[in-house]
Amino acid sequence: MPSLQTMIERLRGRYNGHLTESDPHAGYRLESVDHSHQTTGAQAGQLDHKAAMVAASLLDDDHTQYILKTLLNAQSVIIAISDNTPVVLSVAEQTFVGRITGGNVAALSQAQAEALLLTSRYKSLMFPIQVARIIASGKPTMVTQGVYRGFSLPTYAADEEVFSCVCMPPDWDGVTNPIVYVGGWLDTANTDKKFQLQVSWEHSSPGDVMPATSHDVDVETATGTALQYTFFKVAHTIDFDVDTPDNLIAGDALAVRVRRLAASETEIAGEFVVEGVILYYKLASFGASS
Repeated sequence: MPSLQTMIERLRGRYNGHLTESDPHAGYRLESVDHSHQTTGAQAGQLDHKAAMVAASLLDDDHTQYILKTLLNAQSVIIAISDNTPVVLSVAEQTFVGRITGGNVAALSQAQAEALLLTSRYKSLMFPIQVARIIASGKPTMVTQGVYRGFSLPTYAADEEVFSCVCMPPDWDGVTNPIVYVGGWLDTANTDKKFQLQVSWEHSSPGDVMPATSHDVDVETATGTALQYTFFKVAHTIDFDVDTPDNLIAGDALAVRVRRLAASETEIAGEFVVEGVILYYKLASFGASS
């Protein structure tokens, strides 16, 4: 067996002979040779990228599933009003992008946006109960429970009622019926009984003769199982255009009177204590809901 030194010398000799040959790999193409890479054989080496792009039409839009960024101008967004069909929507100043009932995604005007955003915006206003006449007549009886104070109503008898009046707020939308809520509690525990509250209302505009008439809204409420001092809030809807063409409008004086009437059946034991009366109305313009 040859020694290690002898084997190394043989390998060195073969290596040096390989380096002196002009092209020991005649079957391959040298990378130093410039060619277009457009064919096989002699042209199958270094790639001319520019020529390849033109020849292979790589500059064409072969990706139709994408949206070209060149389609998006300033102040525009991508929307779709049908499946797999995106389009570009230009958005002008003072507009919102949204969708109203029965419509498509679009640039909405200020009026459309307000109508959309105000759909569920309401506000409340407390009716100040006129206590001077209550003090003068001694009716209804004023009672206290903890930090709450109210006026205790038996089934109606003379002077057993509360009065109040407010100006119809200027931010009411003028087309949605307002609601008068009467809040209070039962002074006695009741199970499966009923009580009925009546809100009588009328309105007047400047220059009107104060009417002697009123509109009555009677609401009967079932107590279920109610412990003593259980709180209730009873809604009375005001039909604002019941007097057409003399409708309730913003700025009118809106007067109310609250009485307790006899229930249709299973009358409650004890009395209902009126703690407060609230006007609840829909807003015509932006503002803080309450």
